[in-house]
Amino acid sequence: MEGEASSPTISAPVYAEEPERWLKLQFTWSAKPFQLDIADSDRVFDLKTAIQNLTRVPPERQKILGLVKGKLPPDQGRISDLRLAPGKKFTVVGTPEGDEIKDPARLENLPDVVNDLDVDFSDNIAASAAYKNDQRNIRKVKEATEKLNVNIIHPLRYGKKLLSVFGMLPLNEVHGLKEYPYVLILQVADQLDLARDQAS
Repeated sequence: MEGEASSPTISAPVYAEEPERWLKLQFTWSAKPFQLDIADSDRVFDLKTAIQNLTRVPPERQKILGLVKGKLPPDQGRISDLRLAPGKKFTVVGTPEGDEIKDPARLENLPDVVNDLDVDFSDNIAASAAYKNDQRNIRKVKEATEKLNVNIIHPLRYGKKLLSVFGMLPLNEVHGLKEYPYVLILQVADQLDLARDQAS
């Protein structure tokens, strides 16, 4: 209509879209080298997710060392705020999903006895006898026994019992101690008896 002022046209500002800046980071986990690409606009959580995709270590178990000085920012923190240099190296520590230590009581089909010996002669009695009667083995044990120097910190007290790997033994039942040089024997001293002996 004539005489009416036309309303001004407001145009939205036009922002030039800047390309995202990508960083190539390097890290080691379990002595293995890895590389990943992360954008400046990504969050710390995105970084942890990328690490999980490479290592199977969930974010809550990841310990990231050497990426920033001090404590890592919260998960919502931007990568750009970390001011990382391209090619930044860091270390990740953590247990992957599925490799956790499991409670043996909850495991099924667990054998009653786990044989962790270096040499297993349980299935071969002849080999076991040959190993025990081998002249070299007998000589080596004898040589080691003769060279052994036992440092007695507290001398044995007769009339008192000993705690050994065999249980409680009276001293008069402990014979041939030199034949077992690697058996650690601990003297069990009752504090009241010890105080009484010192007082007398």
